[in-house]
Amino acid sequence: MSTKDPFDIKQQAHQICMDWVVEKIAFVTEALRETTASANAESKSSMGDKYETTQAMLHLEKEKHQTQLTQALGLKKVLDMINPKKANDSVDLGALLETDQGWYYISVGAGKLPIVGTDVISISPVAPLAQQFKFCKLGSQVEFNSRTYRLMAIY
Repeated sequence: MSTKDPFDIKQQAHQICMDWVVEKIAFVTEALRETTASANAESKSSMGDKYETTQAMLHLEKEKHQTQLTQALGLKKVLDMINPKKANDSVDLGALLETDQGWYYISVGAGKLPIVGTDVISISPVAPLAQQFKFCKLGSQVEFNSRTYRLMAIY
């Protein structure tokens, strides 16, 4: 475990998740812009169905990017609801969990976060492990994927 202040860890975890989501939004927005520009620039060809096929493929690509953007904006909305300075007393959105198997930040499913000196895994509140902890009291254990986790603290 770490000797760092848990609330410092929580704020760092939140900022890393926010940066990850903002980067994801920027990437998908640029991809959507490029796909739209390609669709608009494609000129009608005399080679039969080539134009229609290209337009259909670009339309599918654009729909995929729009879906990804909607999902990323949803993740940002979730993170915006969290106050990382707030202490949590239950396993819910925004909680930082200290277990005997490591730290878990209940926010978005961003995975392992690069916090120096501490391993923190960011998971969604609907993730199976988060659901296992949902009604867990301090000191109690949960089993997940053949591993036992003891909940030591909630921040």
